[in-house]
Amino acid sequence: MPPEPRLPEPPGLSSIHLVGEREMMSDDKSLRAPQDASRIAMGEDYEVRYWTNKFGVTREQLQSAVDAVGNSAGAVEQHLKA
Repeated sequence: MPPEPRLPEPPGLSSIHLVGEREMMSDDKSLRAPQDASRIAMGEDYEVRYWTNKFGVTREQLQSAVDAVGNSAGAVEQHLKA
């Protein structure tokens, strides 16, 4: 017996992803990691939250590191460890 066809998603609704025990809306920028995890976008609040949590630093410390070595996540991580 073939699987039931999927109905298209209604316009304006985003898909919901189950992560652990939390549901995350795919368009909710406050609940996701950066799209390009190799670069730090200081202009995106959700990315700043992600990177400050990941590195255990303040926004100011993160900004200082980005100013010093650029927005490469690897370079910033190395700079913060030094």
